[in-house]
Amino acid sequence: MHYRYREPKKLPKATHSQVLYLQLPSKQMAMFRFLLEAYDNVAMFTVLEPKQTLLKLIFSPHDEKYVHEILNSMAKKIDFSIIA
Repeated sequence: MHYRYREPKKLPKATHSQVLYLQLPSKQMAMFRFLLEAYDNVAMFTVLEPKQTLLKLIFSPHDEKYVHEILNSMAKKIDFSIIA
């Protein structure tokens, strides 16, 4: 089978980032990072509160649906809650 390169879709420039706040057990932080990076770094996160393991997940508004699909898939392996 011959692989054919496809041009990426042309999307309008994003004027802002989408944000979700997540909370998870601190012992699952490494697994969360590992799984998120496996999805081609579609989103990044920062830790807002280390003791409560409160994360701020940042991603493009164009990828919102994909990010939610990723989180639904990750929820099968990691116990976390979406706060906002």
